[in-house]
Amino acid sequence: MKIDKTCFRCKSHTESIFHALWKCSLVKDIWTLCDFSHLIDQHWEYDIIGFLWRMHSLLSPKEFQLFIIVSWQVWAARNNHFHNNSCLSPERVVDDAIKWLDDFLSVTDSKPKNGTNRSDDTRWKPPDRGNFFINVDAATNIRFGTRGLGVIIRNSVGEVSCARAIHWPFPVSVEAAESLAIKWGIITALETGLTGFTVASDCVSIVTALNNGNRNYGECGVILDEILNLFSFASFEGLLYMPRGANRAAHNIARFAALSNKSHTWLGEIPFCASSVVLTEKQFT
Repeated sequence: MKIDKTCFRCKSHTESIFHALWKCSLVKDIWTLCDFSHLIDQHWEYDIIGFLWRMHSLLSPKEFQLFIIVSWQVWAARNNHFHNNSCLSPERVVDDAIKWLDDFLSVTDSKPKNGTNRSDDTRWKPPDRGNFFINVDAATNIRFGTRGLGVIIRNSVGEVSCARAIHWPFPVSVEAAESLAIKWGIITALETGLTGFTVASDCVSIVTALNNGNRNYGECGVILDEILNLFSFASFEGLLYMPRGANRAAHNIARFAALSNKSHTWLGEIPFCASSVVLTEKQFT
């Protein structure tokens, strides 16, 4: 019996493992979202072991972890397409990979963020009835040094009022990026017309500086000054420190903005990149 080795997805090339994972035209968008596409094009070779060693030498440890996990998700998506005739979007494949990596790092990385000794396992808790919680966070595109900002606004029953992914193309420090996330969280709330909202960030140093009215904080000074001016709006009720374990929805949105180099706003809907976190946390409201 003659076996057709043509790729069943693109129908134009022989399907090898290399083609299925990294070169098929239908996986190009996935690798573009992760910012690995140009490296694959520049350094691919038919020897898979040699190619993986090359990628390992070019990428940081966390980048290589993401590269391997996305490759695994691409293979899983390929099998799902073949056996179930079900196609996952590139964004969904990348989102699933990011969740796997975040879950892995949250278990293996025991170093508390920003030097705080507080627990990272605290669950997100909803605001009082009639109020809104705004979780914000920042993430990094390691290769290009650019940032992603994440904002998600939820009510007392865990429903998403608005969410925002902001691609920040300029290289800034981690604390400056966290400050920008707080700023854009407040701006988003004001633009949405919320009455009564609290902002939560997992950057304890910036939260402490702002709550102490500190406007002189290195390169963050101008941003902190802008945020403190926003505090004067009557609808703003406070800024809280929230451990990363309770801030995962905003973190996932920030990661999406950082990796995709895209900005996006969701009104009244759950962002796909934070869907599992939001739905899980909603069960505890």
